[in-house]
Amino acid sequence: MRSPLDTSTLVLAAVAVILPIVAYLKHPGLPVLGAENGFSTLAFVILRMVVALLLAGLMQVRRAAPW
Repeated sequence: MRSPLDTSTLVLAAVAVILPIVAYLKHPGLPVLGAENGFSTLAFVILRMVVALLLAGLMQVRRAAPW
């Protein structure tokens, strides 16, 4: 089983820490604006993702059904 802290996770975590610092150095309000935009995008996408994953699971079960 793979560790949850593999290389790609550590790189993404490092970028998620470094970029807000860089944005803050440019202008103190930018990290808050970025977080607001990120949560807005998450709210837009999350429902669609849940529905898409449910449909994908249902299609997979349908193909595997013997009838």
